[in-house]
Amino acid sequence: MGLVRRAMRLRTQLVLLQSAIMLVVILGSGIAAAWLQERSLREAYLDRMIGVAYSVAQLPTVTDAFDDPDPAAVIQPIAETVRKASDVTYVVVSNVEGIRYSHPNPDLIGEVVSTPPDAATTGELFVDTQTGTLGTSWRAKVPVFGADGAVIGQVSVGILESELQRDWLSTVWILGLCLAVAAIVGVVLASWAASLVRRRIYGVEPEEIKSMLETRNATLHGIGDGLVVLDERGEIVLCNDAALRLLGREPGADLNGTPIADVLDAPIDPLAADAGEQQLVLAGERMLLARVDRVVVDDRAVGTVLILRDRTELDAALRDLAGAQGMTETLRAQQHEFANTLHTLGGLLELGESEAAMGVIERAGAGGALAALEPSSGVLELEVAALLLAKRAQAREHGVELVVRPGSTLAPATSPSVAGDWVTVLGNLVDNAMDASPGGRVEVSIDDAIAEARRVVTIAVDDDGPGVPEPQRDAIFDIEVSSKSHPAGLARGYGLTLVRRVAERLGGEAHVEESPLGGARFVARLPVVASAVVDGTVVDGAVVDGTAVEIVTRGFVERHGAFVVAGEAATGRAALEAIEAIGPDLVLLDVHLPDASGIEVLRVARARGFAGEVVAVTAARDLETVRAARAFGVRHYLVKPFGLEAMRERLEAIRAELEQAEALGVRVLDQRAVDAMLQPADRQRPAPAGSPLTLDRVAALLESLAESASAAEI
Repeated sequence: MGLVRRAMRLRTQLVLLQSAIMLVVILGSGIAAAWLQERSLREAYLDRMIGVAYSVAQLPTVTDAFDDPDPAAVIQPIAETVRKASDVTYVVVSNVEGIRYSHPNPDLIGEVVSTPPDAATTGELFVDTQTGTLGTSWRAKVPVFGADGAVIGQVSVGILESELQRDWLSTVWILGLCLAVAAIVGVVLASWAASLVRRRIYGVEPEEIKSMLETRNATLHGIGDGLVVLDERGEIVLCNDAALRLLGREPGADLNGTPIADVLDAPIDPLAADAGEQQLVLAGERMLLARVDRVVVDDRAVGTVLILRDRTELDAALRDLAGAQGMTETLRAQQHEFANTLHTLGGLLELGESEAAMGVIERAGAGGALAALEPSSGVLELEVAALLLAKRAQAREHGVELVVRPGSTLAPATSPSVAGDWVTVLGNLVDNAMDASPGGRVEVSIDDAIAEARRVVTIAVDDDGPGVPEPQRDAIFDIEVSSKSHPAGLARGYGLTLVRRVAERLGGEAHVEESPLGGARFVARLPVVASAVVDGTVVDGAVVDGTAVEIVTRGFVERHGAFVVAGEAATGRAALEAIEAIGPDLVLLDVHLPDASGIEVLRVARARGFAGEVVAVTAARDLETVRAARAFGVRHYLVKPFGLEAMRERLEAIRAELEQAEALGVRVLDQRAVDAMLQPADRQRPAPAGSPLTLDRVAALLESLAESASAAEI
């Protein structure tokens, strides 16, 4: 059976780690203190030895005794007296030859010193540790000068190393005792600190903390609702992945320390809010439902938790449910209405009143609330058309007449996100108008046009309600500002805020003005940002580059009935493949493609047998490009920016030429048929020679050509 080793408890780990660190510090400090103590002791003894040596060497009695027949008789008693008084091991006086005149052992007087007379030889102070007759000692040697200044001997004063060691040990044990007491106190304090830390983390062990953290992260980032934890100052300390998504931040973004007011547009006071309170807030263009809950630990409020839910998705679900319920009620009402109508018709027919029956049929009209948009409507974007149909049914339920103005046009969106922006703006504006004019009339106008070389969709919604006073027309788009009441305490004013934010994000604007119906007209101008992914369109065979997609959309081409869009191409290579696969009648081509020149694409297509028509839709206007395009059969050259009418004329002209060729039905043509084929339908007849119109055209041509144009080119 295997043994499972239990992990050491956190408290034990903390005590051992702190004790080890403390002991290392105490031991290092003790060694340093002992070394300093030893150095201090040596310095003190050195000063004493040097002082004693110089005192003896400078005594007149000693210097005079060097001339006596027996110097030791005078010097020995003096040296011994000084030695005992100064507590040194020895005081030895010798002449320049090293003959001793004093020594603690009288038997050695008169003999040569055991170590070299360094001071007598050099005439300077000498300090060193040497071994002599008394043992190893630390000694200081000074020279003795005679009356004439000459060196006549030396005085050596020393202390045994054993005595120095004994004196050092007599003091260092006290230091060791203090360090031991400090270590014991440190261990006790480390144990107390470990207990305090364990209480602060609620007695859990490291493995438990790791498991709890992993479980918390899995739970935190696994739930679908946004979770934001705030501290007492209202700053973010924690948020999960769902919260980052709802707040419009990148995954993994660090919001720690960010005030909640910087990420939410609606004011939230986390400390003043009641527990469980819910309120609507805005994060960019997303409407959120925020629930505020306080975090209380040990009867003390330590922060606040915000639970965020996407009100936009919730509103969409509620609208779908309301739409389904409304459709059910509408169908039920229509069932009764049609049943009554059928009964009436049956009775009239039995009575032979056929004219009266026809009158009932005429009054019944074209149907109920689910009737489609007018056949003349130009709204070709399916999501917008479906929204208008749903809003029309909803308006009829509330007694509101919702009308889409004749002449409204909207081509299909270039991407789902663009269609989503249109639905958001239109839905909020229509809802606002229906709320403002109960039982009244609401008119919707949509214009899809080219302005400043880019596609712009303008949505205008009119109502016959009370309108918006001029001083409030700008503030009406602010958060929680609304001209309507707040039923059941629900916040209002978010729809128009979303409208303005979407418009400003797209580079447009939203405003309100007075409506011809007597109420308010809300206008949103929404430029269409070109998609970087879509880069080509094929129209019954026409290949259109990405910039042209902004102008000549699939809906515009198909709405005018000239051609049918058959496919799209993003690059020159894809365009060549599409031309070979489809065999188009018409190619709409830009000169500037991501991977090749449009002229080169056309050259290769011609070499491979493509004989269809080509319309250049480009910003390139240099003479060389125009010549090259003409050489490869480009008969229509549209320079950006241009109007949709110019494109419509060329599409119709090309269509007429193709129909004319099909009507001939023969492969061999006479001169008249050849002239008809080669002359475009929209080509102007030349003005008579010499007329002012001719001269004006020649002058305009000369001004447009490059300065280096040759006569042949002109």
